[in-house]
Amino acid sequence: VYLMWGGGFSNWVASKVVKVRWISLVNLILGRECVKELFQKKYSHKKLVEELRELSEETAARKKMLEDYDELRQLVGGKGCSERAARAIFQ
Repeated sequence: VYLMWGGGFSNWVASKVVKVRWISLVNLILGRECVKELFQKKYSHKKLVEELRELSEETAARKKMLEDYDELRQLVGGKGCSERAARAIFQ
């Protein structure tokens, strides 16, 4: 579950400037929703509790998320990926 809070004006500015389908890095890398993004109008305490409960129990949603994280590890290359990415960017 990805949470984001912010002021109304900063959220408005971001919505005019940033044009991406997701805001969490996990979802951006995978190109699909792996983690629920609860922000602005999508967020409520009730929704957060529902999502956390869904992931804390042995459910199909939890199993799918763990499978997605395994795929993410393969895509980014496992341990040391941050250093490799930084070197590639620097070069």
